[in-house]
Amino acid sequence: MATAQAQAHSKTKPTVPASPDSTDDEDEDSMRQMFERGSLFDSSDDDADETHTTPAVAATAFALHKARVFQFGEDIVTCPRNGSTIALQVWRTSLLTAVYVAGYPTRVVVPNPEGAVAVVAKAHAVCDGLHVLEIGCGLGLAGMAAGLRAASVTLADCDDRALERLEDLGLDPKRYTLAHHLWEQDAAILESVQSPAPDDEAAGGPAVVVAVPRIRHWCDAHRIDRIPEMAPGATFDYVIGSDVLYFASQETPLVAVLTLRLRRGGTALLVHAERANNGLQLERVLAGLVAGPFVVCEDSTGPWDWDGMAMAHASAGTEGDGADRGLVGLARMRNEVANGGVGKERIIIIRWRPEFCD
Repeated sequence: MATAQAQAHSKTKPTVPASPDSTDDEDEDSMRQMFERGSLFDSSDDDADETHTTPAVAATAFALHKARVFQFGEDIVTCPRNGSTIALQVWRTSLLTAVYVAGYPTRVVVPNPEGAVAVVAKAHAVCDGLHVLEIGCGLGLAGMAAGLRAASVTLADCDDRALERLEDLGLDPKRYTLAHHLWEQDAAILESVQSPAPDDEAAGGPAVVVAVPRIRHWCDAHRIDRIPEMAPGATFDYVIGSDVLYFASQETPLVAVLTLRLRRGGTALLVHAERANNGLQLERVLAGLVAGPFVVCEDSTGPWDWDGMAMAHASAGTEGDGADRGLVGLARMRNEVANGGVGKERIIIIRWRPEFCD
């Protein structure tokens, strides 16, 4: 399976415009990631206003430390209890992603010339019967919502602490799979894909994958051996990335993940929370994708009707009874770019170019 996948991607290595923050030194890169991750959280702001209507410079995450329950029609999705790391938050953006992949309308607030607003609902049906991967899944809201319609869902993250909490939910093993997934490992796998030399007797045969050493990463400190690593040749019909881009060091690996894991003819959904420090990162990723075998089919920006989506789908209780609905407990960062006071999130649809799907 890995060999076949290598053949499929032998001519589609990722290219991302150079970033001033990038480095080839593995140890320096890991140390920078640790520093960057730590800077996203500041316990001094734990008691700040949970409505987050005013952007601030400090990048601080907020969430209530309790289970979250979400309702999609008659179906209930329960996320694990929040923690204090990036992966252990139910991020606000994941509600928008979950609504989208579960096939329910995303709601956009549209002002009219008189100053009033209307809400336009756009329905989606994207995961029916498909094999889905959620990268950087964290507590898995988007992936579990996709599982209401998909044939199968793989919930993947490099932080096994999040996967362990998902494991404790007792998800249906026929529908859901957990996988340790390191984007940098995918980049190394893709880089190892080699086509046969022209004068090789095997010329014209399948590409080969050179054995790739395991990449050292900060997540090694939290590795749980019973959680399997993503198989090198695993590919999917639909790849979801919900609020996954934080650092410049993720740009090339993210392009590699989509190149390696998305089946020909498949679709990727990136839902991006734009912040004061990550807008250029997304643009460089998109530039790297379209410079290769991909095309951006949709790039939508709200303003989204968060109150309406929260009332329809989010419950702060644990029994799904609809009590205390709202965005209380959904994490945001204080440096998210303002858009009507509620942040700026983009829904981006990416597909393979037709000429790569023959």
